[in-house]
Amino acid sequence: MLFRIVFMLFFPVALAAQPITGVWRGKVQKGRTPFTTTYKLEVKVVRQGDSLTGTSYYYANAQHYYRYAIKGYLDPQDASLHWWDDVLLESKGPKTSFSAVNQQPLAMQTDFNCPGAGIMKLDGVAETKNGDGLEVHLDKMEEPLFADGWDELLANWWYGGADPDLIAAADTEQRQPKATLPSPAEPVIVQTKPAPQPQPQPQPQPRPQSRPQPAPKPQPAPPVVVATPPVAEKPQPPTPVVVAPPVVQTIQQKFDSRQRVVQITLPLAGDSVELQFFDNAEIDGDSISLFLNGRLLFEHVRLSALPFVIKLAVQDVPADAELSMVAENLGAIPPNTSFMMAYINGQRYTARLESTEKTTAVIRFRKE
Repeated sequence: MLFRIVFMLFFPVALAAQPITGVWRGKVQKGRTPFTTTYKLEVKVVRQGDSLTGTSYYYANAQHYYRYAIKGYLDPQDASLHWWDDVLLESKGPKTSFSAVNQQPLAMQTDFNCPGAGIMKLDGVAETKNGDGLEVHLDKMEEPLFADGWDELLANWWYGGADPDLIAAADTEQRQPKATLPSPAEPVIVQTKPAPQPQPQPQPQPRPQSRPQPAPKPQPAPPVVVATPPVAEKPQPPTPVVVAPPVVQTIQQKFDSRQRVVQITLPLAGDSVELQFFDNAEIDGDSISLFLNGRLLFEHVRLSALPFVIKLAVQDVPADAELSMVAENLGAIPPNTSFMMAYINGQRYTARLESTEKTTAVIRFRKE
C-alpha cells in the first residue's frame, strides 16, 4: 500500500445528515380531543449542510393531493428543523376533497428524536399564513407514497446522492412546472345537400299534318354537379420540447480540468504530519475533496467550525508530494475557502486555502 493514512473525523453534526434526509409521513392536527381535525402529510427532506429542501404532499388519497416545493434550515443551536411550503407545484383532484388548511402553505418547526432502535420522529408545530397553530407528528419511512424526482437521489444517498450538484439539479428540475399539451379542436361536421333530381320533360304534341312527321329525338338531361365542401384539417399537437439535464462533473473530472495553484509549501520532518481543515469565517456549507498526488483520499467533506483531521506518515509521502483541495461546491458565499492548520515536528503552520470552479488549492510538501 502506497500510503498509510490514519483518518480522525470530529464532525458530529454530519452524523445527523442521513437520519434527517429521507421520507417522513404522519399528520398535521388541529384542535384537541374530542374536537380534533387531522390532515395527512408526507414530506421528503434533503439536507445540504444547514439547508433543507425537498417536497411536501398534503393528501386525502393517492388521487387527491397538493404538492409543494419546500425550503428550510437546521438550527445549529438546538438541532431543530424549520421548513416552509415555498411553491405550489401541483394540485390534483377536486378542491372539495380537502379542508381549507391544505389549500394554503404551512411553516413547520419540529424537533428530531429517536425514542428507540430504528424509530425516528419529527414532532413540533405548524402555522398557517393566518397565524393558526397546528401540531405536527411525523415518522421516518422506508418508502414514499408519492413518486417524484427526489426518489433516486434518496435511494442512493450513500453512493453519491449527497453530491451538492445532484441536489441542486434535482431541486431545479422539481420546481419547473409541468408542460401541458392543448386539447384537440372540436371536429368540423360538414353537411352535404342531396343532389337535385332531374324533372321529366313534357313531350310535345304532334300537329295534325297531311303526312306523318318523325318524332323528335329526346334530349339528354344536363349533368348534375355536386360541390364537395373542403374537409377541415385536424390540428396537430405541438412537438414537445425536450430539455437536456444539466451536465454534472464527477469529482475526478473536476480535479483533472481545473488549474492547480500552490498556496503553501510545508516541510516533511519527524514521524507524521497532522492537517486540520475548518470552514473559513462564516459557516456556509462548503464541501471539498482531497487528492494526494492525483489519488482521491476523501470526498464529500463538509467543512464546519469543528476540524476535519487527517494524519500522514512522513516515510510514506514522497518528496515534492502535492495535496490538492478540490471544491465540490462554492457554499452560500463563494469562493470555497478553508482555514488549514498543520502540525509538523512540533511546529504549527497555518494557511487560508481558496478553491473555485476553475482553480484548485494545492499544499506542496518538501523533504528536509
